[in-house]
Amino acid sequence: MNRDVSTLLEAAMSRSWSVAQATALLGIMSASMPGTEVDWDEGAGEYWARCIDGGRVVAFVGMKWPLVILLARRSGVAKTWGQDVELLLVDDMDAPSLRADQDTLERFSVRQAQPSAFNGNAFSAEDLVWLTV
Repeated sequence: MNRDVSTLLEAAMSRSWSVAQATALLGIMSASMPGTEVDWDEGAGEYWARCIDGGRVVAFVGMKWPLVILLARRSGVAKTWGQDVELLLVDDMDAPSLRADQDTLERFSVRQAQPSAFNGNAFSAEDLVWLTV
């Protein structure tokens, strides 16, 4: 059964969060995960930054909401952040292990309406990020 992340998304959307806070968190995360590269185009207005290690995404950091999606095997680094963010741990960024109610997904998305092909009952962390692109 896929894990329902509706409450977590609602919590993230209900809180204030700034790009400055997200950028500070990115610096802390990068320092706590040596060898990790940060990928974020500030000028493009991207809603997510990625932490990449060995060509694979190990974390997504929300630039609009206080939400971090982190590989579960890296969960120990969350203790070093000192920031109050919603944390979504996943075993695999590409596995469709998540679900959320349609209303929450529509508000979370930057689009006016969800694409009909998006399955709110089975999506991956990567899918969730792309929903806001």
